[in-house]
Amino acid sequence: MSLASGPDSGGSNTSATVTRKGAGLATTVGVVGVLLTGAIVGGMLVSGGQPSRPLAGTERITTVDPADLGAAANTLTVANQAALVADAKSCRAPLAVMTLSKTAGTTGGMIRIRSGSYLSPAFSVTDSPQRIAIPFPAPYAAGHGILSVEGAATGVELTLYPTWSAPNLDGAGIINLVWDTNKPCGK
Repeated sequence: MSLASGPDSGGSNTSATVTRKGAGLATTVGVVGVLLTGAIVGGMLVSGGQPSRPLAGTERITTVDPADLGAAANTLTVANQAALVADAKSCRAPLAVMTLSKTAGTTGGMIRIRSGSYLSPAFSVTDSPQRIAIPFPAPYAAGHGILSVEGAATGVELTLYPTWSAPNLDGAGIINLVWDTNKPCGK
């Protein structure tokens, strides 16, 4: 008697079928596991291993793109303009950028931004968003520092990540900042 099974042997091919179905399920589970692992590792590589959101109580700020340095210079104090732009162009010390706006239905006002020893010119908080450049509040390599927004205004919003808001600013508002230190020239 032959132990072989197949169409000519008259035997059953049930065990071969079960083995193939089990192998198919194992292959599918393996492929899904590899894809999920790849997605997790890929996400960490894209984010540089950094959290995608700032730590609680901090806002993230970015650098001025080198192509925008000319326009950025117009928002700096005249006394510091040339040195700050030269440092940014040479990648010694990049400039940070944010957008100032106000909440709809508020009156706005006037503010200045203190970043380290730098104090910005006065900005009117209006309905028109304004892109503002400032030096980082600490050496760029530190990756964190503190800004203060000084003045009297309602509905102040600085587009950082997440947006920093001061519904009723009268004095100074403190912002804890973090930034990526791997792109000093915005690239």
